[in-house]
Amino acid sequence: MFSLRCWWVRRRLQPFLDGEASPRVVTLITSHLKTCIRCEFDAATLSRVIEQLRQLRSDMDPATLATLDAAVRRLTTDVQ
Repeated sequence: MFSLRCWWVRRRLQPFLDGEASPRVVTLITSHLKTCIRCEFDAATLSRVIEQLRQLRSDMDPATLATLDAAVRRLTTDVQ
């Protein structure tokens, strides 16, 4: 089972990885990832997915890109 802190971190991973998180959130998440193997693994995995999507963006039609972006956001906000 995940702790409340893990839940909080996972809900904010995508903005964190996209460079959209506030400095305070970046500090809190960075600190947590140093001590939580599960969240660190999830962050690394999501980072790879985001990078792959960025590489595919130029080849995707806008509707497909929007669908994939929405799916990734749901995955990162629905973790409980």
